[in-house]
Amino acid sequence: VVRTVAIHSSRLPAFRLPEHFGLVSTIIFVSLIIGLLAAVLPWWFVISLFLLPIAGITTIIVPEIGIVILLLALSGVIPPSLLPEIPVGPGKLLTSDLLIMLLTLIAVFRVRGKVLVRSLVWTKPVLLLMVLTVAGIVVGKFFFDSPVKDVLQEARIQINWMIVFLILFFVDNEKRLGRFLTGILVIALLVAAAVIYQFATGKPIIANARVEDLLTLTTSYSDVTRSTAGGAIYFVVFGLFFVLARLFARQMSVFLVFPIALVLAAGILVSFGRGIWFTSALAALLMAYLLRGPRGVGQILIALAIAVMSALTMLAMFKPHTIVAAYERVISTGKEGDRNSSLGWRFEEADFAFSKISQSPLVGIGYGTPYKPFIRLTGKEEDIALMRYIHNAYIGLWLKLGVAGLATVIWLSWGTMVRGIRESRHLSNEKLRSLAAALTAGFLVPLMTSMTQPEWLAPLGIAYFALVIGLFAVVNRLKQTE
Repeated sequence: VVRTVAIHSSRLPAFRLPEHFGLVSTIIFVSLIIGLLAAVLPWWFVISLFLLPIAGITTIIVPEIGIVILLLALSGVIPPSLLPEIPVGPGKLLTSDLLIMLLTLIAVFRVRGKVLVRSLVWTKPVLLLMVLTVAGIVVGKFFFDSPVKDVLQEARIQINWMIVFLILFFVDNEKRLGRFLTGILVIALLVAAAVIYQFATGKPIIANARVEDLLTLTTSYSDVTRSTAGGAIYFVVFGLFFVLARLFARQMSVFLVFPIALVLAAGILVSFGRGIWFTSALAALLMAYLLRGPRGVGQILIALAIAVMSALTMLAMFKPHTIVAAYERVISTGKEGDRNSSLGWRFEEADFAFSKISQSPLVGIGYGTPYKPFIRLTGKEEDIALMRYIHNAYIGLWLKLGVAGLATVIWLSWGTMVRGIRESRHLSNEKLRSLAAALTAGFLVPLMTSMTQPEWLAPLGIAYFALVIGLFAVVNRLKQTE
């Protein structure tokens, strides 16, 4: 053994300090820089200096994974301390903004005129919404004299519509589409797992998540935790639809789908969001009908019943009263709308909004302009932001962007649903057809919940809509190349 090692060692090039002085000096210099940065700058900033270049290199090599990293950063699963904010004038740039800029810069070199022209049927409303963002800034700042910081804070959210074009240019073949969809499914599982952890422990780990004792009307369940993920819950919903659609198309085994569906269904259940529950059930029925007709509706009802009951049983191991709380949550729906109920508060918001809309019905009040009086709740800056926050996204679009904003979203929504249903029924490629059905169902959920949630005006809501529109554009592109 000693002789063998000696022989092989003799074949290695000898290390001579003069010849390797440059390499040694570089290693020492980089080590010193890293050490100084770690000593002077916050640790999260040092980490981000390395994460962003890694994300950039990954995007160049595997572009579709770069978008997955962006969506993961937006989802809230990554601790905010690892996602630095860079102050810029009156506002700030988030890690997600930097990633979008980086990805857009890379995408510029992939732009092809023919691809854009052929995808205009999907992207025209998105382009118009981006133009209306500029109009919203002008109206908010110059017509209503809103603070620049507030105007930019609301307007910068619209940058997430760029995700549509990033997906269109980066996901350009079925192999990349497969990798991208796997990445989205991983995000869905991570979000679901994080939500379940919050439910079991009562400790929030998702950014801006609500983790609190469940309150249904006036009944509080101190032993049942409501765990939310904000707009990231739509990734979980889409993940569930995607695996069920693949099961219907016989492209995934039931032994693989069942454990995945169990985790995703549990993540949806512990949010205790009645809107998400009911709209997801309706959208699942639509998806099943598109893929298998009336027979599929019966099959999806059985699949959902098994997934829900299995998930409730699993969750009851952590919180024994979960099943009772879920039942009470469902039957309380008919009592919503009274004063001090969650729906009742939304009616009060609508009254304030329509009062403001009547003053400027055509162009709205723009971004950054408050529409309801100040109410001190926490004593923090969030109280001021609540003067601009509205739950109903459609009223909010009219309020902030005028008639054109609301009309554009209606145009986008109608076109997406009509074309999505058509593609789900008539595509010859079974993989693309099952994906189209999952996307159609996945789009329908926030389309309905936006009546009580600001999804068209929220970062994750826009990111999710952009994900769906971008994937539809990719399906359309791949269909044309067959």
